[in-house]
Amino acid sequence: MLFLMISTIGSKQRPPHLYMVEWREHIGLSVQSVAGRVETSRETIWRWENEQHRLNPGKIGAYAVALGIEPAQLFRPPDRGKAPPADLPVTKAELAAELAEIKKLIRK
Repeated sequence: MLFLMISTIGSKQRPPHLYMVEWREHIGLSVQSVAGRVETSRETIWRWENEQHRLNPGKIGAYAVALGIEPAQLFRPPDRGKAPPADLPVTKAELAAELAEIKKLIRK
C-alpha cells in the first residue's frame, strides 16, 4: 500500500485534456474577446489554451463563463452540429425584440 501511494505521488501523470480552443472556435469567439471577458491579456488566454500555464479550477471556471458554458463542458469536445451564435439575446427585452423581428419577417 505504501509503495502504491509513493508511486502515485511521484507519477508524471498528465492532467486531462481541456478542449478550450475547440470550444472557443465552436462558439465563434477570438482569443482577444475571451481575454476581454476574463479581464486578462490575450497572451494569458493563449497560454491557457496551449497548456503553457497551469490552470486551477478558478481559471477554468472563468474561461467557461467567458464562453457561456459550464466548466465541465471544457473536458469534452463540443458537438459540431449545434454551434450557438455568439450574439444570442440575453435579456427578456432583447428576446422580445428578436421575436418581434422574426414575426415581421414571417408576415412579409
